[in-house]
Amino acid sequence: MSWIDLERPGLRCDGVKAFADVGGVNMLTLEDCIALSELTEEEVLAIAEHEHIPEIVAAELGGYLMRTPDGAYRVSAMIRDDIAHAHLMKDYRRAGLLRCCLRHFLEEHADAQPPVLPPDRLWACGARHE
Repeated sequence: MSWIDLERPGLRCDGVKAFADVGGVNMLTLEDCIALSELTEEEVLAIAEHEHIPEIVAAELGGYLMRTPDGAYRVSAMIRDDIAHAHLMKDYRRAGLLRCCLRHFLEEHADAQPPVLPPDRLWACGARHE
């Protein structure tokens, strides 16, 4: 078993080293990808549920979003949508778990609040405020 050096060109992983020996091939595990995304497993699973994608792809998407200016807000919106869907399906246990996930996410990411719109965008429906 050997280490994969994630500092090599083309990978943005801040010097993290990880390994998994699968049939003699070294590779990153799902847990490694979740850790690199800077999100919790529950947050990654909420993204996967919302986007209907595999967890490993959700970890990459979440990691990407968290590096964009409005990414934390977009992740929180996905979790909120998942909560609403769980209520619609009458899956109150799932909704409760997602609420805990959202609470933790908001505690960790102050920038997850909705963006403040400039005054000219507040009346996007065409109505004018006098």
